[in-house]
Amino acid sequence: MLLYLIYVFSVTYISSMLHYTMQQALNINIISIVLLVLLEPWMGKLSDRIGRRSVMIFALIGSTIWIWPYFWLLGQHSMAIALIAQIVMTVFASAYFPVKMVYMVEMVPVYLRFRVVAFAYAIAVSLFGGMTPFVASLLI
Repeated sequence: MLLYLIYVFSVTYISSMLHYTMQQALNINIISIVLLVLLEPWMGKLSDRIGRRSVMIFALIGSTIWIWPYFWLLGQHSMAIALIAQIVMTVFASAYFPVKMVYMVEMVPVYLRFRVVAFAYAIAVSLFGGMTPFVASLLI
């Protein structure tokens, strides 16, 4: 659950564990969320052009590889470096979020679409997304 890790947990992690001020942590988060909102339509358009699978593979492999350098760079105690680390992760997230929803909808027949996608997504987010900050805290 990438969203919870990089936009919910990272604010607490940056401020409490790395001793940035809460304002600095929130500024990093706000800048990256604004970038996320700006990039998502373009990533959706890219997925229409080159295929959803290619964009999803880019997002998933990229975020998986980047997660270690991401946390290492956050720990360098430089607001500029932390912002760059967050921006790179935001590029991967912006490729993942819009395509994920379309990908899920396209997998299910029209007559079952609402029930199956809504139920599956709600269960997955409540089980795994809500637990992400907790598990990340335990790993620290």
